[in-house]
Amino acid sequence: MASTIQLKTGTGSAVPSSLTQGEVAINIDNGLVYYGSGSTNTTKQLESFTNITASGNISSSGTITAEHIVSSDDIVASGELFTSGTGLNKIEGILTLGSSAIPTGGNNLKVTGTSTFTSHITSSGNISSSGIVTGVRLAQGSTLINDAFAPITGHANIVTVGALNAGSITSGFTSIDVGSGAITTTGTATLGTIANVNTTNVTASGNIEATSYISASEFRTTGHITASGNISASGTIITEDLQVDTITNQTTGGGIILDSAGFIGLDSAGGDIRFRDAGANQLHFDMDGTDGAQVISPSVAGDDIIFKNQGGDSVLTLKSEGQTEIHGNITASGNISASGKVYSYNEQYWSTTARLTVDDNTTNYFGPNPQGTNYYFWNRDLGTSSTTITSKQSTMNSGFKLPYKAILTGYHLNIQGRGTNDNISFTLVYSDGMWDGNVTSTSQTLVEAEGAQTITIASANNFYVLDRRDQFAIPVGAMTMLYPRFKKTSDAAGTTGYDFQLAVQYRIAK
Repeated sequence: MASTIQLKTGTGSAVPSSLTQGEVAINIDNGLVYYGSGSTNTTKQLESFTNITASGNISSSGTITAEHIVSSDDIVASGELFTSGTGLNKIEGILTLGSSAIPTGGNNLKVTGTSTFTSHITSSGNISSSGIVTGVRLAQGSTLINDAFAPITGHANIVTVGALNAGSITSGFTSIDVGSGAITTTGTATLGTIANVNTTNVTASGNIEATSYISASEFRTTGHITASGNISASGTIITEDLQVDTITNQTTGGGIILDSAGFIGLDSAGGDIRFRDAGANQLHFDMDGTDGAQVISPSVAGDDIIFKNQGGDSVLTLKSEGQTEIHGNITASGNISASGKVYSYNEQYWSTTARLTVDDNTTNYFGPNPQGTNYYFWNRDLGTSSTTITSKQSTMNSGFKLPYKAILTGYHLNIQGRGTNDNISFTLVYSDGMWDGNVTSTSQTLVEAEGAQTITIASANNFYVLDRRDQFAIPVGAMTMLYPRFKKTSDAAGTTGYDFQLAVQYRIAK
């Protein structure tokens, strides 16, 4: 029978104070083993063994700590099997953890460091991660993950080196960064607000739509641009074909310039081309309304069409009444003919000379006698009104009948007084065609061409001029009667005599 080796024992937390070399002690409460080492009776705790070999189970109610655990067979744990540390955790071979789901079941694998698996990881349940799962290829069976699943819901970043194909991509993140690449879509890209987009090209085979502004230093397209709002550019919009309903300049005092290296065409597709001022039509071109003719006409009733030279002088006026006025010479290498009348807009004059005798008063008007305006002597008292004829018998013939439709433009008067202080006024009145027919009324009312003009007789027997040519423009009808009227404005005693020359200016009108 072998000898019995008696060990020193202790309880609680007792540690031997000294042991001779080779002497062994055990704490029966905590299971710690101590041994003596050296000549100084130093006590050391037994902490590790070089190898532990067991044909049965190695069981521990606490923690088994080892630098490496190597097993040629299975490692089975009924509880948690975990490693800790900052180095790599390597598992070679097959790791089997019960039958429950991971991590919600009771059989868990917890790795707080970085784990490297040199063979396959097979799971009949879920593999879950609160962080990033990174792999060269991720597949479900023989199908790659990006082929098996249409949507990918990511966190901070979704990184792909190939195409990202999906029916829709929904992002709740602040930005999508494609780096130096491009976002390409064959459908419609609908976006809220895009700020600070820096890219070389945006290419779309479909529509690009915006409910607000699309701003660019240069915007080019070979297809359609459709916008329910405004399209604005601080630079130039270049296009081969621009189709719009309205072009409006929003800059106060600015202008719109149409500049082309070729021609500029205005095509209304069967309608009129209209020129406007402040939204109101002023002039329109009608290219198809009249067969064999192109029609240019004003849109405002009564407007003339006037052509001017560079200096602003009128050279051609198309009157609203139908007349054509040419302000200058007409030169023709051939004949000038007319099927109707030819009217001249040159100055025309009716003139006469006579002696006027005015009674000693400054209230009444005087004019021609019943013998007519060409009679040498005028002394008919016409009363206090220059525009009233009270007697057909004595005053109807005291005027000149203008046979043309005309425009009265003025008159020229030279007059000589027989004494000083015999100032006199002159006015031209007209009937505006009222005598063209049977005259049955007792009186007629005339119209003044302008207010009376006063002539100062400063010296006897001298002629003084009153030049009122081109002072008014009064259209009158044919057969209008013209009546000259005189009245003294300062009275010299007795009857005063005057010699005068009178020419009335007018232009014949169509």
